Amino acid sequence: MLRNAKVYEQIREALTQRVQASKLSAQDVLDDLLAVGCSDIGRYVDIDPRGNILINLSAVQEGDLRAVQEISQAEATDKGTRTGKRTRIKLYNKVDALGKLLTYLEQAGLLYPKET
Repeated sequence: MLRNAKVYEQIREALTQRVQASKLSAQDVLDDLLAVGCSDIGRYVDIDPRGNILINLSAVQEGDLRAVQEISQAEATDKGTRTGKRTRIKLYNKVDALGKLLTYLEQAGLLYPKET
C-alpha cells in the first residue's frame, strides 16, 4: 500500500497535519527522551534511617514527571488487616530512551568521541 506514491503522500500529509495540530516539535521529543534517559529514581524517593523507601514527589523538579510511566496505589494488608497503602512508581525504560537518543545523535552527526 505504501508503494503507491499517491497513498504514501496522503498518509504523509495526514501525519504532517496531526503533528502541526498537536504543536509537537522534534525538540519536544528530544526533551522527553532526555528526561527519560537522564532519569534517576533517587529524585522520586527518600530513604529513612531504617532503610525504608518512601515516595516523595515534593522535591521533583519541573519536567521530571515526564519520566514517570505509572504511579499506582493499593491497600496494604497483613493477614487480612488493613495496614495502609502501598504506592508504586514506575519509570519509562531508560535503556530504550538512551538507545533512541544514541541513534538520533549518530544520525545527526552530533556524536563526538570523548576527549581525555
